[in-house]
Amino acid sequence: MKKRVLVFGSNGFIGATLVKSLVNKDYLVDGVGRTSNKNKQVLNEYFIFKDSHEFFEELLLTKYDACVNCAGLAKVSDSFKFPNVDFNLNVNLVFNILNAIKASAQKPYFVNLSSAAVYGNPIALPILETHRSNPISPYGFHKLIAENVVDSFVHNFGLNAVSLRIFSAFGSGLEKQLFWDLFQKCESNNSITLFGTGEESRDFIEVRDLVYIIEQLVEKQPRYKQVNVANGIEWKLKDVAKIFAEQYSSITGKKINFKFNNEHDVGAPKNWCADIQILKELGYKPKVQLEEGINSYIKWCVLNNG
Repeated sequence: MKKRVLVFGSNGFIGATLVKSLVNKDYLVDGVGRTSNKNKQVLNEYFIFKDSHEFFEELLLTKYDACVNCAGLAKVSDSFKFPNVDFNLNVNLVFNILNAIKASAQKPYFVNLSSAAVYGNPIALPILETHRSNPISPYGFHKLIAENVVDSFVHNFGLNAVSLRIFSAFGSGLEKQLFWDLFQKCESNNSITLFGTGEESRDFIEVRDLVYIIEQLVEKQPRYKQVNVANGIEWKLKDVAKIFAEQYSSITGKKINFKFNNEHDVGAPKNWCADIQILKELGYKPKVQLEEGINSYIKWCVLNNG
């Protein structure tokens, strides 16, 4: 029998990529999004997040095998400007979904997309799931609260769920964060300026690899509490910017020079690199290397936004 999956945030960057991949693998997929008529891949699409238990419980009357939460805000700077909105979409939404799952007959496996922002500036690298959580932004605090909500439903009501602490995800469809900012600046100027010193580091994962991980969890449904999602490679941003500039030049023929402004981006940690041992135990091996992912992303940007 085909597995049925409900995806919250089905119109977003990760959610839309996940829906397309699941449908291609013959899953039955329903989606919930904040805008209508965006994703033609799903069987049924619900357009409005209603802040009521009745809406979520009615939604979960369908017998799903898994429910994946790709919704919420994912922009740290906005969490400082609109902490109430960030809390509602990153915490209240998770509670409402889990409360509906608790009341449902089938009690689907729940995959919650959390963030490495829960760690803040880590105590050591690589970062283990057991390391102290010390968020430095409202976004990070809210993601940590949501994880605790998931743990509460697992321990008190016997649900099966996992929270994915995603590091720096990127890929086709993403219209924010570092690579989007780089592309926009490259399009408008030959000389660009970036935040920071360039010595800051991140652990990148391309969205196709991220979606593969989610699919494996949906299929295997392991009992893990939190899982780092990254490739376990620390990349300095000055090196990443160099790769991006070279790939951009090779695709567009436009030579790019860049520099860093030595200013700190509020709420952004200095260095990240994940320990991905749990991910490896699930059988994960990266398929998309950083250079290939950046090349694909620039081509997508040029095709859709150039």
